[in-house]
Amino acid sequence: MVGQETIRAAWKVVAASAVLGIAAPALAHPDPAPSMAYCDAIPQEELDFEWDSEKSFDLPKEWNEFAAASDNWMAVATNAGTTECVNLSWKFEGKDFDILKDRFIGFNWIGYEAFGYTLIDRAGTGTVLDTGTRPSFSPEGFRMAALQSSESGYGGLEGFGVWYVYANGLKPIYLTSTMPMMADWRIDRWEGDDCLHISGIPFDRIEDWEDLSQYERDTFVSGSATGWVVTSGNTCPTY
Repeated sequence: MVGQETIRAAWKVVAASAVLGIAAPALAHPDPAPSMAYCDAIPQEELDFEWDSEKSFDLPKEWNEFAAASDNWMAVATNAGTTECVNLSWKFEGKDFDILKDRFIGFNWIGYEAFGYTLIDRAGTGTVLDTGTRPSFSPEGFRMAALQSSESGYGGLEGFGVWYVYANGLKPIYLTSTMPMMADWRIDRWEGDDCLHISGIPFDRIEDWEDLSQYERDTFVSGSATGWVVTSGNTCPTY
């Protein structure tokens, strides 16, 4: 069984990745990307996990041209020809593999008392961050947002974030881990590139967790006019 301190230490790594969205320095390597040998050479701390079944990171065929996976690493070829290494050592299962906006790839993952959504930006030398759930891109594609918050606190993001999408990377615009305690948080839609409509369900409203669609949702907005701070309502903020 994994100790709580081990889990918390590993979780700090995920949280830092989600906040900063900064890739590890890409080092030159002789073999073409994606290079699993390059990833395997990266020093890795041993984690005391007990996992009774086989790990499952079977990549879809359309990923084979730019990615490869082992039990410990996913090697991803970047647009600059380098390899971006995604640590899978404490992730046990990957599913719902996506290709987004031609340059982004992502997948849902499950680990020991943890879950999330790993997003890899292949632009430049690559960026990896955890958005908790599949992110949502604005209509013009200049911004990206993600929202994930749970009672357990072991999701990949545990908060709300907005990023600016540059030609060769991502830059955080707004990040917060303080969201009202609600269930089934989600991004409902973008209104242009400057406003988001989001919603959640108060816990005391829920009696049947098998069908959350029957419950009224509380609505919120987040927009550039107010620095992307989440506020109650359904009208986009103005300057």
